[in-house]
Amino acid sequence: MWVCKFRGYDEGSKIREIIEESGVDVFYYPVNHYIKERRYYFIAVGIVKGEGKNRFFNGLKKLKKSKHGRRLELLEAEEDFFIIITSHSIDEEEKKYVKTFYNPEIIHFKPIIFHKNGWEEWEIACLHRKPIEDIIKIGKKVYELELLKFHQKKIKNYGFMTMLPELTE
Repeated sequence: MWVCKFRGYDEGSKIREIIEESGVDVFYYPVNHYIKERRYYFIAVGIVKGEGKNRFFNGLKKLKKSKHGRRLELLEAEEDFFIIITSHSIDEEEKKYVKTFYNPEIIHFKPIIFHKNGWEEWEIACLHRKPIEDIIKIGKKVYELELLKFHQKKIKNYGFMTMLPELTE
């Protein structure tokens, strides 16, 4: 398996702005994405760490009113855990290379860490080298990507939010 760890900074990200203003760290798992009515929709789960978690959630709620760019479609938060659905107009999101970063061949085996200073840290894997090379190429051009590791290895662990989920009644 090809494994890659990198850092990046998305200058135009509204979520990055909210994280920096709130002074929190966010551990974020992309779950899925889809297209509907000329918009990309992104589903994710996450955990917020830090004293500013209420500011973070309130900042996200302001994205509901957004007409262009990233818009909040759903936010369910319980303590420090959240489920979020955001959307972007297709034209804007194509510029940011969604198809490359959200390629279904890519395995997010650890959460994306959004640090309070605005930097993101990703650790991904893929059976094939090329999808990761595509991310690196675009990331260096668009997101100030700094490559930390890129090599072949066997994966021994997979990060989950919880190993034994609470079962619904």
